[in-house]
Amino acid sequence: MAVKVLIGLPLLALAAFLWFGLEPVEPWLGYSWQHPLGTDEFGRDFLAVLIGAMGLSLSKAVIITLIAIIISTVIAYLTVYFQNKVVEGFFRGIVIVVESCPILLWVFVVIIAFSRLPAVIAVTVAFIIAATPFVSNVIAGELERLWKADYVRAARILGIGEWRILMSYILPNAVSVLIPVALNVLGAALTVSGAIGILGMGNRSELDLGILLLRGKENVLQNPTMLILTVMTFIGIYIYIFLLKNWMLSRLNFSKSMNNKLREPA
Repeated sequence: MAVKVLIGLPLLALAAFLWFGLEPVEPWLGYSWQHPLGTDEFGRDFLAVLIGAMGLSLSKAVIITLIAIIISTVIAYLTVYFQNKVVEGFFRGIVIVVESCPILLWVFVVIIAFSRLPAVIAVTVAFIIAATPFVSNVIAGELERLWKADYVRAARILGIGEWRILMSYILPNAVSVLIPVALNVLGAALTVSGAIGILGMGNRSELDLGILLLRGKENVLQNPTMLILTVMTFIGIYIYIFLLKNWMLSRLNFSKSMNNKLREPA
């Protein structure tokens, strides 16, 4: 249910577009049945803008998270598979270098280096560069533990291929680590995306929560509702991610405890 809600937020944004629309009318209209939260400085229904920005910002963060997790998992598996001290030392060195600087600094460096790229692509590339070394290091630790598990060794003795072992034995048992890491990366991706928006690196009319924070700060005296509701939306998303992580971990722990009980001799 929780995952369906997470996936359904972009659909909620689409529903807001269809119901309220973003056709500009008069700027800064007050509350009404037609515009429950009024309009913004561009004359667009602010409820539709807020829901749309929430859905699109979360969608971008989810895509960035999926790319980062997939790349990190591939790197982690290759590191464990080859068991090469040089490769392991190389990646650990990259982790130390990357972690020595804040993620936002890496984002600025990539944006400056690839100034001709759209801001969304530059932020995605920068975040993946900054997050992948640390995330792959965490995942590699879990994959290495599972790599030495008895059932994985038994599968190799039976002649089962490495790809099937990875997909059927290692990754399913690594979910208890992959899910919390992915949700933490999701929160960080949303934070970085919002920070880029609030620093003014984007189109002012773009549907993005960071851009809404910037516009809300600039128009706080004229219309404080914009800033307040945008901040509340950010807080609500972070609370939801936190509750989703705890819920998934509790389900995984319950499943593990039931499996352990079933394996106990009668």
